Amino acid sequence: MVVAIHQPEHLPWLGFFNKMANADKLVILDNVQYRKRYFQNRNQILVNGVPKYVGVPVKIDKYREKTIADMEIYLDSEVPWKSKYLKTIAYNYKHYPYFQEFYPFFENLLAEQILSLYELNMRIIMYFAQKLRIDTKVIRASDLSPSGEKSDLILDIAKKSGADIYLSGPSGRDYMDLDKYKRENMAVWFNDFRHPVYTQKGAGEFIPYLSTLDLLMNVGAEQGREVILSGTVITKMP
Repeated sequence: MVVAIHQPEHLPWLGFFNKMANADKLVILDNVQYRKRYFQNRNQILVNGVPKYVGVPVKIDKYREKTIADMEIYLDSEVPWKSKYLKTIAYNYKHYPYFQEFYPFFENLLAEQILSLYELNMRIIMYFAQKLRIDTKVIRASDLSPSGEKSDLILDIAKKSGADIYLSGPSGRDYMDLDKYKRENMAVWFNDFRHPVYTQKGAGEFIPYLSTLDLLMNVGAEQGREVILSGTVITKMP
């Protein structure tokens, strides 16, 4: 059982879905502290040919005391944002090959009154995964009642989710205590995703690390899946 763990990012990049596709189970890390000016409520798309953030406004009062699952989105009546969000996508992608296939999802999604950042992000994540034919089982870390911090927390989540192999992102090398994983007889693999190049309108030179939305608007789901999988580089620890 290969288990990956990842925060529920907004409009995740290609590496998120590559990691998801290479795991049997993905644990959504919803029980850690919300982080301002990160990827939890925003991500980058091409705006007038350059990478710019598009995101949703969240209520950050006492955010240091809240988990990602606790974070609430402002109602449009409180902070008007939905029209700008949709117009940003529409203005910059309306002439792309697959705009008509993917844009209606966002129109319909934002027509709903979703107050939870977690729910909004997961609706987008699961929609992208379905389009990309990634059927990895997804569970919430909070449902496992894990304990510990940083490396210990990740290890406890991996154990409680039934992992034989923990698939980490490359940054795991910076904080994971690999000896503890060995003592628990759990193998560790690192997902050293190598960003592929795809046909990208709107930029003179290819711009990587954008939201997967950019990939889908350019090449569609079938080729998008091939592009994402082509970046797979797994490093298995001895």
